[in-house]
Amino acid sequence: MRLLKILQSDSCKIWCLNIGETCLQTKTWHALVEGLKGTKVTNFYASLDHPQFKKLKAQFKEVIAMNRGKHNMNTDSNNNDVINQCTHCWK
Repeated sequence: MRLLKILQSDSCKIWCLNIGETCLQTKTWHALVEGLKGTKVTNFYASLDHPQFKKLKAQFKEVIAMNRGKHNMNTDSNNNDVINQCTHCWK
């Protein structure tokens, strides 16, 4: 939840987040998907291949898609060095 507070700060420029195979409680996953609405995260990955997370994964994808209107850091050609390092994220 500390990471979420950082991501939600106005000065945060993190837009790509890969948390891999992070093990969280179900309630924490739900809090994270809700909390990402207040961030600039437009590219995200977490290992959510378990059947119980199918709906949650769709919610994450919906949130990051909505966040794309907040900035252009993920498409700005001046940011290609960073963009090229962001792999395997949901778009």
